[in-house]
Amino acid sequence: MSDSGPAAGSVVADPQHSRKLLRALRSFWQEQCFQDAVLVIDGEEIPVQKNILAAASPYIRTKLNYNPPKEDGSVYTIELQGISMPIMKQILNYIFSGEITLSEDTIQDVVQAADLLLLTDLKLLCCQFLETCITAENCIGIRLFSLHYCLHHVHHAATDFLQTHFRDVVTTEEFRELPRTGCASCWPWRSSTWATRSTCWRPWCAGSSTTPWRGGST
Repeated sequence: MSDSGPAAGSVVADPQHSRKLLRALRSFWQEQCFQDAVLVIDGEEIPVQKNILAAASPYIRTKLNYNPPKEDGSVYTIELQGISMPIMKQILNYIFSGEITLSEDTIQDVVQAADLLLLTDLKLLCCQFLETCITAENCIGIRLFSLHYCLHHVHHAATDFLQTHFRDVVTTEEFRELPRTGCASCWPWRSSTWATRSTCWRPWCAGSSTTPWRGGST
């Protein structure tokens, strides 16, 4: 009889196993059961399970490896900086559900938090959302923001939009707030193309300063 027959055993799988397990872990978090650590953010604490956070975040896993829990029974503390409590709660909900609500008002903070925690899948979801948000009013800021956080697909999409809708972009408040000195470095074109494009500019104040993109409607 072949080794692949019934005598060798058969591997069977429950297709809902991971979903059921995740649902149970989420209920533990919501009911604050079996917590063995606390996240500390701006002086506030959130009870968590450190093994779940370590599995989701390479950043937290590294913190645990370099500063392992003590064996004296004390509660393990994980301090995080650069993330607000509301955003961290959204991210915890994502970790336990795989879902997150994104908006133009919060997307930048979520990207920054995902970047810090090394949540690459969440950053990918943020990229997909950001690409749907690009307009003439915000494409400059999104392009610069995506470059800073290495969101390559978003940067490409914002650059393409900028090149295609340049005449619309130069009429926006975001464009007028760019400083005249050095603003050419914000654009993807060669100097000759830059000179040609600049003929359709409208004058703007030389003393104005660049305002970082913060999402939301303009």
